Amino acid sequence: MALQYAWKLIFLCIVLILIFYYIHKFLAIFPLIFLIFVIYFFRDPKREIPINEKGVIVSPADGKVLKIEKKDKMWRIVIFLSLFDVHRIRMPFKGKIKKIEEVGSSFFPAYQEKAFSNKGKKIYVETDKEDYFFYLLTGIIARRVKVEIKEGDFVNTGEKIGFIYFGSRVELFLPENVQIYLKVGQKVRGGETIVGKWS
Repeated sequence: MALQYAWKLIFLCIVLILIFYYIHKFLAIFPLIFLIFVIYFFRDPKREIPINEKGVIVSPADGKVLKIEKKDKMWRIVIFLSLFDVHRIRMPFKGKIKKIEEVGSSFFPAYQEKAFSNKGKKIYVETDKEDYFFYLLTGIIARRVKVEIKEGDFVNTGEKIGFIYFGSRVELFLPENVQIYLKVGQKVRGGETIVGKWS
């Protein structure tokens, strides 16, 4: 469990449970249900990273592939994370974090195409092959992105790098010479599902 992100909400739920229970036992059910959801949402399951396969790029997050297209001579892969998906973010392919910048100002539903303009972070990665970048974009609810990396860090494929709160979107931009293995509508698992391979 990603406890460092969940403890404030867990504490709030416990306080509300006690208050509501004092007022009436039945009322305590509502914050209890929310507490169960919080624990479920902030789960952080172990993943089997395909580290023995050379040149593979893994999904940065759990979710559903909404779009695969070529844009500005790069592959654009859009992954939507529903409230029921794991929101732990992982490194798609090993490399040095070249730059992290704040982007966007909107808060559209993350499954909509215009959510590309949503508030979030853009992460540039320098690799021993070619550079790539990806976006971690918020949705309409919590609107928070937490990263656990900084510029200059070297991060391995599949390593944990952050967390997005309550429904979000990840957009991965890869060089056009990468062979893509995904298809639109496919469900992916962060750190496990192979997105593609350097050709």
